[in-house]
Amino acid sequence: MSPPPPPPPAPHHHPSHAAAGSVEKQRRQQQEEQQQQRKSSSTSSNSYVEELKCAQRVSISVDLVLAAKRELGFLRTIESLPFLHGGPAIYHAIRRYKLVNLLAVLH
Repeated sequence: MSPPPPPPPAPHHHPSHAAAGSVEKQRRQQQEEQQQQRKSSSTSSNSYVEELKCAQRVSISVDLVLAAKRELGFLRTIESLPFLHGGPAIYHAIRRYKLVNLLAVLH
């Protein structure tokens, strides 16, 4: 009886084969990330469109330009009065803001 044939030689792995597999894996990961970004971008784009539609339905009954001009006038007045920049006036204003405005927001 003859001895069994020797096992086939182990495949020789060339370093370039491993690198090619790694490059392919990276390419697939990049494609998956790009697909996720497109999905995310599409979702945020849809969200933006919905938000824009809601904003367009809001009715504003105040003249915003006039209100902004009045606010600027008020801020100029405050800026021109140095005694309002520090000392007891500022502390009372902050206290009043906390008591009145913040409580109104909470209720």
